[in-house]
Amino acid sequence: MFEKLYHTVEDRGDPEHIENYGPFKCKRKDAWLGDGYYFWENYIDNAHWWGKHSYNDNYVICYTESDYKQNDCLDLTNSSVLEDFKEIINIACRKNIINKNATIPAIIEKLQNSNSFPYKIIKIRSEYTKTFNPENARKFNKNQQQFIDFSPPIQICFKDKPSIKIKRFKIIFPLKYVDGYAV
Repeated sequence: MFEKLYHTVEDRGDPEHIENYGPFKCKRKDAWLGDGYYFWENYIDNAHWWGKHSYNDNYVICYTESDYKQNDCLDLTNSSVLEDFKEIINIACRKNIINKNATIPAIIEKLQNSNSFPYKIIKIRSEYTKTFNPENARKFNKNQQQFIDFSPPIQICFKDKPSIKIKRFKIIFPLKYVDGYAV
């Protein structure tokens, strides 16, 4: 099964470089899951949100499809996998393998370095990243803040480029970089 993925990068005026060499590895110190190739799953509006938020409206979105191996993916959007991951963290804390205040990227790095972490891909729902947007969400009660998000912020982080298994990688935004687009 192919997953629809969106990769958002800063627009530096070189679309050919982006299409020829992308996707690009994120190495920011505040990367949610550590170093890796980050994609938004399924919903392009999350890629736009990230571009506006991180790149001050100066961004490019690329589209790709990936047929990655499910066995290589730590799918933290799955509640039973999330519970297992929490238990692994609790055990590692009790055994003083990791600090009880360790961040998720630090925990993942520690697990990867232990050679007992077989995952090359991590999938998460990054809660509380976006605020209520009436175009993509509906409140349950107009007097409360809770809402259903019709484009949930799900990210996939590929730890290495070969695990992405890209079908194609092309710019889809801004339109000035899209092949065949005429003003």
